[in-house]
Amino acid sequence: MSTEISRLVRSGPIAEIADGGSLLRPAIVVVGMHRSGTSLLANVLHLLGAEMVDGAPLKSPRNPTGFWERPEIVALHDEILAHLKRPVGALSHVLPFPAGWWRDPELLPFKRRLEDLVKEQLAATTRTWGFKDPRTCRLLPMWSEIFDSLDIEPRFVWALRHPAESGTSMKLKNPDARPMTHAQAELMWLSYNYDVLRYAGRHRPIVVDYDSWFVDPVAVAGDLALRLDLRWEGSDEELRECLHRLIDPEHRHHWAGAGPAQPALPIAGEFHRFLKNALSSDPQAQISGIKAIDLLLQSMAPFADSIDEASKIRPEHERLKAEVVELNKNAEALHRQLAAAQEADRTRTEGLQAQVAVLNRKVAALSKEAAGLRASLAEPEKVQQRAETARAQDSGRASAARHKKGWWLSKFR
Repeated sequence: MSTEISRLVRSGPIAEIADGGSLLRPAIVVVGMHRSGTSLLANVLHLLGAEMVDGAPLKSPRNPTGFWERPEIVALHDEILAHLKRPVGALSHVLPFPAGWWRDPELLPFKRRLEDLVKEQLAATTRTWGFKDPRTCRLLPMWSEIFDSLDIEPRFVWALRHPAESGTSMKLKNPDARPMTHAQAELMWLSYNYDVLRYAGRHRPIVVDYDSWFVDPVAVAGDLALRLDLRWEGSDEELRECLHRLIDPEHRHHWAGAGPAQPALPIAGEFHRFLKNALSSDPQAQISGIKAIDLLLQSMAPFADSIDEASKIRPEHERLKAEVVELNKNAEALHRQLAAAQEADRTRTEGLQAQVAVLNRKVAALSKEAAGLRASLAEPEKVQQRAETARAQDSGRASAARHKKGWWLSKFR
């Protein structure tokens, strides 16, 4: 069930709660740390009749039912945080802003743009207008002046979740584009909720514990509708059916103390218990706890600024690391290509050597065959030569005989 913070001390950094009604135009402002159920809360408020977005809400794999944010307000918030050198994702984002930062003349154009945007959207609806953006927690002093200038009565609804659960979910939300440690996420949780307590306390915010959505969502929705003057026109059964579609226990991936959702900062856990109990009954304990948080965040300043300066080289480091990885991949690919080429050459060489051996065997066989043929061809020539020699000898003997015969004949003449 939702819990109203009904008592805040009047001194120190805690604002005094003002009693009494107001004739100002109401506006619902959902505050709380990222990944604390702010989107779910804005979705339910829209279902109950508040106008929390203009069109279809943006969605993502980690937020399948939508962010339920007004993109123009979110974009302006990011511009202001960048101007203050406290962008979301930087460790310095959790640090206290400069004293009186919302009165900085350089921020006046941003403030005017927010005022014009709110006036335009208020003029376009007769329903209870509202918006949700966790960054609002850090910019509440500026928003307080905007509400005063536009005669708006802000009705703050505070989404509260255990810092270990919120921190784990935030760490895993966008690890590539916005890497964040669990401790950094819990510091962010501490800073956001600390600012809500300091600057929205006097407006009697309604605190909605994230766990309550999974216990009795109809009771939570009914309580919100009653306290924010919203009207649900359907039956309780229809409301239960709608909430059942919105609140899927499968979407809750982290439980405090279970799995990776282990608390990193004891002070965040203590502050969570402090808030869940609707503040301590001892005013001095309240002041002491608040001062401890303020001192912690102030003490972090030099370290956070140094880390942020060092983190500026991170993109170049990541780029160079990616180049090295790509070069290694290319080298491995070339090595594989070289090994494949060498293996292909070896295979071709072995194939050629085998072909040469075959050819050598064929040449040897042909040489032997040729020798046989030459031998067979040479035999008739020898026979002919012997015959010719014999004929020559016979002719010689015949010639000698004739000569001898002629000599004898001449003797007897």
